[in-house]
Amino acid sequence: MEKMERFEKNQVVDSKTMGYTRDLWNAVLKEDRLYTKEEAKREMEKYLNKSINGRENE
Repeated sequence: MEKMERFEKNQVVDSKTMGYTRDLWNAVLKEDRLYTKEEAKREMEKYLNKSINGRENE
């Protein structure tokens, strides 16, 4: 099984390949967690959907 690389919040925020603005990433990701690229993108999608729909997504 291939090991997925995990990143700290600041690494995702500083990434030029992840899209979205630094402000959005700072609002979405938590300081005390590590994220794969897929996990970070999933968190962003949940945040954007919540903002658009005006409700919490499970």
